[in-house]
Amino acid sequence: MSVNATTPAAPAAQGTPNAAADAGKNAPTPPAAGTTPETKPATPETGKGGDAAGTKPETGKETKPAVEVKYELKVPEESLLQETAAAEVTEFAKAHKLAPEVAQKVLEGRHEAVSAFAKENEAAALKAGEGWKAEAEKRYGDKFAAANEDVKRFVTKFGPQGFAERLEKSPFRFQPDFFDTLAAAGAQLHDDKFVGGENRTTDDLSKIADPRQRLAEFHRRDMAGQQK
Repeated sequence: MSVNATTPAAPAAQGTPNAAADAGKNAPTPPAAGTTPETKPATPETGKGGDAAGTKPETGKETKPAVEVKYELKVPEESLLQETAAAEVTEFAKAHKLAPEVAQKVLEGRHEAVSAFAKENEAAALKAGEGWKAEAEKRYGDKFAAANEDVKRFVTKFGPQGFAERLEKSPFRFQPDFFDTLAAAGAQLHDDKFVGGENRTTDDLSKIADPRQRLAEFHRRDMAGQQK
């Protein structure tokens, strides 16, 4: 006797009846023949690709070495600035990363400031000198010319070389204490002798090279003569 065995049918899949059709719709479309599939770059949001943190790796960039800025600052001619002025401004420019042309302007500005200050001082000294001369003329009256000659005589005799000429141009020539002291000393040199004593010639004082020593010897002899 033969028995017809039949294979029981597989149970129906869970879900909607059209699940197979839906799955087919959601499947990615294969690329057309001869084309390259598009690859989207990894982003921090997806966390795919890149480094462990999910970021895009850096593309290699070479770091160029910093170029050293050269400063060749020039002090204006006949400047009253000290010799170290250019070096000082250079250090300042390097510390504050100034351009060379800006640093040069800074140096020139310092030069102009010092020059203006010197001119103001010179003008003030000339004005003071004029006032001192007027005071001396009133103080000495008709003896002013003689006192002025006494000053010239003394500084020529005891001053260093060229001192008399420089003093003639100086506004401090008539400063009261200075002028009165030299005038009194010069008055002692009439006829190349100390007034008030014998054999007190000053000829040999010229052999003393140091002006300060000549003046000290002059004063010593004068005091000795007064004590006689």
